[in-house]
Amino acid sequence: MYRTPLLLRSLQRTFAPKGAARPCTPAPSPSWTCVLTRPQSPRRLLSSKTKEHEEQSTMTEAEISSEVSGKIKARTKAPKGQVQSFKWTNEMDNMVTELRAQNKTWDYIGLAVGRPSTACSDRYYTCLDPALKNWTPAMFAKLDEMVEANVPWRDISNTLGAVVISCQHQWRTLGRGKYKIQGMGISLRSKAQEWSRFEVDGFWRAWITHGDGQWADIAKDLGTRSANECRRGFKALVVAALKDAPGWVKIEASNYVAEVIKAARERADQDTSDIESSHLTGQGSSKWTSAEHRALLEAVEKYGLFSGWTRIRMEVKPEVKDVDVESEYYRLSGVSMSSESNSSPNTTEEGLWTKDEIEKFSRIMMRFSTVPTWVEEAGQQEDGFLQEDPQKLFWGGSPVGTSIKKRGRPRKCDADALVPGEFVWTRASLARLSRLVGQQRLQESLSGHPVNWQWVADHIGPGVSANMCISAWQTAPKLTVGRQEPAKYWDEADVDMLIKGIRKHGRGWINVRKEFLKDRTTDSIRRKVSNLENVRDRLILKTKRAIPRFASMTQEQQREALDDALKDNPVLLAYNQLKEAFQEHDRKIAREGEKNETGEGNTHP
Repeated sequence: MYRTPLLLRSLQRTFAPKGAARPCTPAPSPSWTCVLTRPQSPRRLLSSKTKEHEEQSTMTEAEISSEVSGKIKARTKAPKGQVQSFKWTNEMDNMVTELRAQNKTWDYIGLAVGRPSTACSDRYYTCLDPALKNWTPAMFAKLDEMVEANVPWRDISNTLGAVVISCQHQWRTLGRGKYKIQGMGISLRSKAQEWSRFEVDGFWRAWITHGDGQWADIAKDLGTRSANECRRGFKALVVAALKDAPGWVKIEASNYVAEVIKAARERADQDTSDIESSHLTGQGSSKWTSAEHRALLEAVEKYGLFSGWTRIRMEVKPEVKDVDVESEYYRLSGVSMSSESNSSPNTTEEGLWTKDEIEKFSRIMMRFSTVPTWVEEAGQQEDGFLQEDPQKLFWGGSPVGTSIKKRGRPRKCDADALVPGEFVWTRASLARLSRLVGQQRLQESLSGHPVNWQWVADHIGPGVSANMCISAWQTAPKLTVGRQEPAKYWDEADVDMLIKGIRKHGRGWINVRKEFLKDRTTDSIRRKVSNLENVRDRLILKTKRAIPRFASMTQEQQREALDDALKDNPVLLAYNQLKEAFQEHDRKIAREGEKNETGEGNTHP
């Protein structure tokens, strides 16, 4: 009688149908010896029983647990010759949801679905968990606050009543501050290095003392930052100072600051063009006397053109600016100043704010900011200041374009139509409505959460209800945020122009668009570079899988095999040209830096 080995008998007992008679074999006598020659590999036998095992839908949880913990371990890899798919289907999602509702273990669910237990758990808590539909705006706000405060994920999960992976998923997809302020791509760390609490307080005290635009004086009072760092970090500091304010206040304040800066820059450009035109036409020459002209020429002869115009100005005419002295000298010499001379990279002035603009911004910060400096300033105001309607701070129209006259009948200002307690939809508020609804639809596509119209109304402003938002969304034209361009294919000529622009300007996409790709947007150019990088990575990965025995090769052999397989691929050639253009631009910048350092060393031994 043929006696089956112990392992094969165990397999037969395990995979036998429920209720079937199990093979009864007599126990081997102590004198029986088994030769370790297997007529069939247990691994092959296990793979041959896979189909039969999948059909046994009536297996109990205890039986599956015994399989996992017993001699036969669950397979974690696909059988040889089969390609494992990582795409989740609707049937798999439904099975995971049903089994989880029955309080099945993740090991049981993993075996039933045919996926690792960790993959099933991640899929459930990030996409299928019904608790994802219960995330409220308050939970998102609390999530943002705790993550920014570096609270551990375990404490965040206990506070919000959600698992850790669910909190991390919501933070990656809908958190990071973008849930509260959609469309405001401003970050304190993106514009400047991290500012300390003392630097923030010192900055705002200096700003209150000197006003906006006096960056040199603000940097001098601060002592730890340069004028350029103060100017570049201003918008980020405004957002950080309003971190505890409602979402609509942050949007309104950010838009107001951007509009005022634009208006101040336009005023400064207009003043500069008036000065230059007066110098070129000789209208401003009466301000300079003949004695001052002689002193100017003597000072330039004494100090030279590259010693700095400040020294010459202080000696000749201290009450004017350096640019006035420089332009006057070139006018006397018969040479007009070029635009490159006017736009020095060290220039930090963007135009001064008016008194009304500074006062309005100060009232906004005193009303909503929690920075100690602004809290102290608010304490010095009248008692009824905090009881005023907060929306009144943003009435009065946009400061941009107030000096531009248009033909036709003047249109009534939106602020004139507003009365306390009444809300009028403007183009800005409709654009904000479009952004907020689009954000809610993104959440709906990820977690199935319907559009929360009350949350949208709260982020638009006071006096707005959910029904008003729904009516405005259904009747108003769908506005698009930002510039839209028609679909246009990138041909070889466009790619060549992009490479030329990168060689000259690097990642200065605005300059690349202005000089080389005027019919494109900066977003389109950035997307093209990013798409080339992504396509190149996918192409390399696909080629690696197609090369036989690629993993067993050395690094040099792998590199040679990839080069041979992709040497004529147009996508890889275009990406390599972009990479060389970036490297060439970096080398040019390095050479210019070394040249400047060498020149400074020769000037100041």
